[in-house]
Amino acid sequence: MTTEQLEGTTVRMPALGENVDEGTITRWLKQPGDRIEAEEPLLEVATDKVDTEIPSPVGGILQRILADEDDVVTVGAELAVITDSSDGAAAAPTNASPAPPVQAPPAVSAPTAAAAPPVSAPTVPPTPKPEPTPEPTLAPPAQREQAASDDSVTEKLPRIRRTIAQRMVESLQTSAQLTTVLEVDVTAIARLRAAHKDDFLARTGL
Repeated sequence: MTTEQLEGTTVRMPALGENVDEGTITRWLKQPGDRIEAEEPLLEVATDKVDTEIPSPVGGILQRILADEDDVVTVGAELAVITDSSDGAAAAPTNASPAPPVQAPPAVSAPTAAAAPPVSAPTVPPTPKPEPTPEPTLAPPAQREQAASDDSVTEKLPRIRRTIAQRMVESLQTSAQLTTVLEVDVTAIARLRAAHKDDFLARTGL
């Protein structure tokens, strides 16, 4: 790629929060050749903490996309190049030579149709006897489960969901997964409450 092709404003990955050093491009909102205004959303980015739109720093023509969708880019990485509208118009080819005229092929005379043979009466074949229709049989359970699974739809897991799953696995691997149960005898406390609750109610009204 020449220097002239890259002339313009380079859009870079901004810092989207504390301790966020990378993000995943989820969708480009503009395509090369599209006109874009300053501060108009250019692409969507997902990080571990937030999903957001990246605006264009300047107005002009989106000349080139430097990172594809689903790419993981670090803060400061080059994302796209935006040129001034006049530069974008100059990049279009202007000296296209006209296509040469297409010569029509010479006309070919149609061949003379041969004399058709005499038509004989069609012979009607005998009607075959209908064959018995076999009874429908159920597919084995494994095949029925396979047919049901063919209707399933696989969707890409968002970045934030992948991060949550990763943190849960890390917690499972580093922390003990257990439940603590303590048995306490509160019989004496219950007796003390029953003995003094009426007096407490008369004194405080509670």
